[in-house]
Amino acid sequence: MIVVANHNRSGRLHTHLPPRPVSKLDHAVSFGLLPDELIVDNFAGGGGASLGIEMALGRPPDIAINHDAEAIAMHAANHPDTKHFCEDVWQVNPVEACAGRPVGLAWFSPDCKHFSKAKGGKPVSKNIRGLAWIVVKWAKAVQPRVIILENVEEFRGWGPLDDEGMPCRAKKGQTFQRWLSQLKNLGYVVEWRELRACDHGTPTIRKRLFIVARRDGQAVVWPEPTHGNPKTIGLDLFSGHLKPWRTAAECIDWSIPLSVDIRAEEAAGGEHAPPGGRRPPQVRHRVARTVHRQPHSPRR
Repeated sequence: MIVVANHNRSGRLHTHLPPRPVSKLDHAVSFGLLPDELIVDNFAGGGGASLGIEMALGRPPDIAINHDAEAIAMHAANHPDTKHFCEDVWQVNPVEACAGRPVGLAWFSPDCKHFSKAKGGKPVSKNIRGLAWIVVKWAKAVQPRVIILENVEEFRGWGPLDDEGMPCRAKKGQTFQRWLSQLKNLGYVVEWRELRACDHGTPTIRKRLFIVARRDGQAVVWPEPTHGNPKTIGLDLFSGHLKPWRTAAECIDWSIPLSVDIRAEEAAGGEHAPPGGRRPPQVRHRVARTVHRQPHSPRR
């Protein structure tokens, strides 16, 4: 269920991924998904997760929720049959939104910036960190059979903040444990793993935490890696069957002409020139490799 996507100039999402084999996780979820059950995507954004859900389960989400109008517009362009709620997730009433139908899968990808180590030493927002409580609201209101939450690995350290708005180290993980306890008290069996999309055929090495909660008595079945580090494949008894990691170059549409000549812009001191003059030679070389196009591609 891990997929990478980009969008073209029309805003339409498209992928460059070849068909992949159906994973054990797909079987575990989709084979039990009943026709009347809903798929709900909270924090739906432009539709990346929804696209992955559709690829895995064979149909798009029935409900998508996001507060951003532009994101919802893109989502609607790619999933026109989905019912869209362009509002704060807290303002959506799960019972009214589902209109009496059961929820087979509820997906949640709350804002990760205020958990991520990429935030650095800056203060974080208690309200944004608290968005994950929406999972408990949906669990109480409509009892989704399967709940999946995706976030950065630091999410497990969710805890109180100190007076300066920084995570309290002495209470690290306390809020996460309380959140878990509430799901378990509602009858959910909860498991989690840190997965890297590159190990499952998607060209990104970013690690993400996936939490799966089920209340239907079925086991949580995790997908086995299909790809691995090309430098280490075959060095042990367990990696010989893996394919090498895919590269980002496979996802780039090389037929699109360049709209900016980086070197000319730098020489002229244009908007793409760095402050203080030209980039160092090694950086220029890296930029040139990044924007390289195939020889037959037209250039502007």
